Amino acid sequence: NEGRIRSPSAQALLPGVRENGGARRALALPDGCLLPQNIESVDSFTDLVVITAVNVRTRRITDVNCLSTNVNTVYVSRENLYVAGRGWRPQENVQITVLHKFSIEDGEIAYRATGSVAGTVGWFNPSYFMDEHEGDLRIVTTSQNAHYLSVLRESGSQSLMTLSKIPSAARPEPIGKPGESVFAVRFMGARAYVVTFRTIDPLYVIDLQDPADPLSAGELEIPGVSTYLHPLGATQSEFLLAVGSNVVGNTPDGVKVELFDVRDIRNPQSLAAEVFGRTGSSTEARDDPHALAILAMPGTEPRYRVGVPIHVYDGGWKYSGLHLFEVAAGATPQLHLQGVLEKEHVGP
Repeated sequence: NEGRIRSPSAQALLPGVRENGGARRALALPDGCLLPQNIESVDSFTDLVVITAVNVRTRRITDVNCLSTNVNTVYVSRENLYVAGRGWRPQENVQITVLHKFSIEDGEIAYRATGSVAGTVGWFNPSYFMDEHEGDLRIVTTSQNAHYLSVLRESGSQSLMTLSKIPSAARPEPIGKPGESVFAVRFMGARAYVVTFRTIDPLYVIDLQDPADPLSAGELEIPGVSTYLHPLGATQSEFLLAVGSNVVGNTPDGVKVELFDVRDIRNPQSLAAEVFGRTGSSTEARDDPHALAILAMPGTEPRYRVGVPIHVYDGGWKYSGLHLFEVAAGATPQLHLQGVLEKEHVGP
């Protein structure tokens, strides 16, 4: 096996591509792959990331880039793609997240910069832990049981430099209480929403209006935990729809759908909540945001119809169905359950 690993050329190890059943050709060339600086010839990552741009109109590959790194998550904005991998900073004895930035303009992929932040990205919907706004990258990481929000900016030396971070000496207020984990993150414009949880669900609203000086502006503590947050309203900064779990003690006890009012960034409020079932109840929307369907309705004020699939248990399975909500996100905000489309039970 060792001989088989050592004998192939670098080209043979790289992926290839066939078009319409034709002959295999190289997708990436060895001299087109990016490697970490100062790497020894016997060292490498076990992963090779290949980034491919495809023109869907002509059905042709327009550009390819590859990178030797491990991968924790990938985030894509309209202009750039970020690859995040885990690393180690030996001088501080801490895990880090290494970030590589590529521009993806007009079907061309170009390496831009590399940087790192202390800590690692969470496991729940990790791509939501990163966001690009006005050229800056914002990211939430956890290091040694503390949670950080960092803002990075590309410099002229192909580096992603940390512009700011909270908590900091100037802003020492922590994100989360001791022992809490981050379960949900959502960036929207000049705001970030972070949910941490251990026995209660603190929702933090972070003001990013000045990227050089982030501020944890508001906090709300409520029972349960939210794992997905969806901004609603005319400017997407008035209300949050949350999907997660009701919690009794430390045990999930039903699926919870909740509407938050975040118009006052310093004073977030819970407006309404619906809980379905007891222990064992679940929804795919807690882990996969694509399971949530949201339709904006016509009218003078923002109004939405929201579909959430929920499996309801109460001492045993009761039913599975699509729960339809209507959300008014204007002057008189409301959350109403309109009905349930239940899946027909088949069996004895």
